[in-house]
Amino acid sequence: PYKELEKNASIILEGISAMMQSSGIPFSTNQIGGMFGCFFSAKLPTNIEEVAKSDDKMFSSFLNSCINNGIYFAPSKYEAGFISAMHKNLEIEKTLGIVKKIIEEHGGTLKLEDASSFQTNNTTGAKVSIELPKSKSYKDQIKAELI
Repeated sequence: PYKELEKNASIILEGISAMMQSSGIPFSTNQIGGMFGCFFSAKLPTNIEEVAKSDDKMFSSFLNSCINNGIYFAPSKYEAGFISAMHKNLEIEKTLGIVKKIIEEHGGTLKLEDASSFQTNNTTGAKVSIELPKSKSYKDQIKAELI
């Protein structure tokens, strides 16, 4: 079963990587057999410091979207994911279809941050940043800020 585990994990990772790359999202993976890691960084991290520099917000957003759609990857960028012998072509195709939908739905981002203090009464507020893609490329974005 180990060759099949490795093959199926490769199919999932190659499919996700291709979708991320075509959307301009920095993404890298590694794999040993049916065990794998996913990172939101263009270059595959080779040590703990490089893993720490990968995009936490993208990882969290992707992971939560996957969970909300019934896909359970490793819950931390510091952990390995595993595929089982029960994951066959049907499950792989469904997984890739859901990941494609998630990537398409997250073409833009919404971010809530603390705003700088107001001058009149020295209180802070909230700042919402909305990024809308002007094309399907993640890198090409129009930024609009609302305070």
